[in-house]
Amino acid sequence: MKHAQAQRVVVTLQQSETIICLVVKDDGIGFDQNQTFSKARAGSGFGLFSVQQRMADMAGSMEVVSAPGQGCTVTLTLPVTRERDACQ
Repeated sequence: MKHAQAQRVVVTLQQSETIICLVVKDDGIGFDQNQTFSKARAGSGFGLFSVQQRMADMAGSMEVVSAPGQGCTVTLTLPVTRERDACQ
């Protein structure tokens, strides 16, 4: 909400036997993905690069789809392991 200036945000969480998928989609101002991730690698910008790194550390992935004036959709996918299954 702080950066996106969105009026509407939709969060979807799905789980199968093998993956957990979290999708966050907003109707905000969007951003230039290339510029944002370049700044993040240089140590400034949004926290998306940090999230991407953490997902990779857990064998997951992050997909970002955005453009100026087009809102943003972030999809996080994480594999389900036996250790996580034991917690349910």
